[in-house]
Amino acid sequence: MPDARAQVIADFVRASLVQDPAGEVAADTPLLKSGLIDSMGYVLLAAFVEERFGVQITDADLRSGELDTIGDLLAFLDRPR
Repeated sequence: MPDARAQVIADFVRASLVQDPAGEVAADTPLLKSGLIDSMGYVLLAAFVEERFGVQITDADLRSGELDTIGDLLAFLDRPR
């Protein structure tokens, strides 16, 4: 993953949220929709991203379904605030 932030997020997902840390977690891997992480994992991922990157992810952001991949999260981080 060329973006260092993507690697940080993928490492967190592998280390903390999935059963098989050797599994593929690419920038376009659906995390929640594929069942790779569950809804609690999704909330933990959002909290990690908030803390690590200094952004706020609202409940509406989570419910929108637009933050299901690492690529989606990077696009969210790049949005003007």
